[in-house]
Amino acid sequence: MQVEKLDEFKAFMKSDGLVWEYDTREEFRTYLSRHLDMQIREWFCSPGTVVTKQPVPADEELRRYQATLKEELGTIRMLGMPGVESIKVNLNEETFVPLRLSDSYDLN
Repeated sequence: MQVEKLDEFKAFMKSDGLVWEYDTREEFRTYLSRHLDMQIREWFCSPGTVVTKQPVPADEELRRYQATLKEELGTIRMLGMPGVESIKVNLNEETFVPLRLSDSYDLN
């Protein structure tokens, strides 16, 4: 019974493009990159806009991602603590930061 409900849910979600199956991490990475690229173009590009994308090696994408994480999240700012401005956070290759997409931008 639960398996049937799960299959129905997956079928429903597939119709909306929210389910994609993969066998390896590399496949997941490839599909996620491709689908994010398509979704971002849909959200932010005018219809008919031609976007050319230069291929970036996988190791360079990972290096850029990790560098951005370190820059954005590598320091905790300690407001209101005399003598302590900030604390460094140890971000390494094992650090995972979830990606949350939203259709609105909130400054708060």
